Amino acid sequence: DVPFGSEDTPSVEAMASYDELAPPSYEDTVTFDAAPAEEETSLADPEPVKEAEPEMQGADATEVKTSERSSNFEITVSDPMKQPEKDSLIGSTFVSYKIESRTTLPEYKRKELVVRRRFKEFVALADRLRKSHRGYFIPPRPDKNVVEGKLHSTEFIEVRRVALQKYLQKLGKHPVLSRSRELQLFLEWEGDISSCGEWKEM
Repeated sequence: DVPFGSEDTPSVEAMASYDELAPPSYEDTVTFDAAPAEEETSLADPEPVKEAEPEMQGADATEVKTSERSSNFEITVSDPMKQPEKDSLIGSTFVSYKIESRTTLPEYKRKELVVRRRFKEFVALADRLRKSHRGYFIPPRPDKNVVEGKLHSTEFIEVRRVALQKYLQKLGKHPVLSRSRELQLFLEWEGDISSCGEWKEM
């Protein structure tokens, strides 16, 4: 008989290590997907779902945004007209454009304005705005970009008319420039604006 506790009898530590090294049983290796936990149900009354308002897309949305920005001003440039230069010995002419404006701004004495301006007066307006509103974004005025001999062509005059109209419309939508004294004189002063004393001093 081998006495208990001899070398042939595995100790408790040896048995524990054997259990660790023994391969897992079949039951341990087979896994099952756990059943999804049931969602907790809230006892509080569910909040009513608000129906989303349909969003305007495309041209409709663009039209609304444009009307919001241009609600204080409506400006059109039309009716280009050739006129003779003053004191010209060779019969030079220039083209003037009819500017019609409607505004609700309180800075303007009249709400409907009609004047005629030539291109160099647009240039003078841009120079004055750039001088008096440093640090602000000033919409660029149309460039001269004219080839000699094309100045009075119908096609060129129409292209310039459209560009000048877009330029004034951008000024009219500007929250600061639309209220500027420079633009107000440009749109209100009847006749030759170069004869306006306040304009000269700007």
